[in-house]
Amino acid sequence: MGKHKGKKARAHRKSAWRGFGIFLLVLAVLAFLAFGARYFLWEPARIKTNAMSPAYYAGDTVLISKFISLDSVSRGDLVYAEFTSTGARLVRRLVGLQGDLVRVEADGEAYLDPSDGSETIPLGQAPMLTYGRIPQGAYLLLSDDLSDASALDSRTLGLVSGRSILGKPGSVIWPPNRAFK
Repeated sequence: MGKHKGKKARAHRKSAWRGFGIFLLVLAVLAFLAFGARYFLWEPARIKTNAMSPAYYAGDTVLISKFISLDSVSRGDLVYAEFTSTGARLVRRLVGLQGDLVRVEADGEAYLDPSDGSETIPLGQAPMLTYGRIPQGAYLLLSDDLSDASALDSRTLGLVSGRSILGKPGSVIWPPNRAFK
C-alpha cells in the first residue's frame, strides 16, 4: 500500500509543477504582448502644454498609433514626432511638406507658401527655420497656438525628417472626463 501512495504523491507534485509552468508561460506571453504592443503598436503620450488646444490640453494622455506610413499623412494632420535637435517627442500639426516655400518678409515675420497653391500660412517669428524650399523628406510641424512664440515646434526646433514621425495621436485616454470623446 505504501508504494502506491508514493506514486500518487509524485504524480500530484508533477501535475502541480506542470500547472505552475503553464501559468508562468501564460504570464510570460501576456507580458510579451503588453510590452510588444506598447513598443510596436501603440504608445501613451502625455501632453505637457496647451499648445495643441482645443484638440488636446495640458495633462491629457493620448494613445499614439504607431501604424503610420508617410504616404498616409497630409497637410493638417496631427502627428507624434521626435525633434532631433532636443529629443523632445511632441504632438504637432503637420503644416509644411517638401517643396513648400518658407519665406521671411522685411518685418521679420515668416510665412509658408504651400507648393499646392493653397493659402499662405503665417508662421510668426521662426528663428530655427531655414528660408527657402523645404527639402525632400523633411516636414514643418506647428503647434495650434501660433500666438505662443515660445511654443516648441518647427519654428523653434527646426524641421523634422520623415524618420522622426513616430505615429498619429488618437483619443484622450486620461483624464476620465475627457477620455474617448
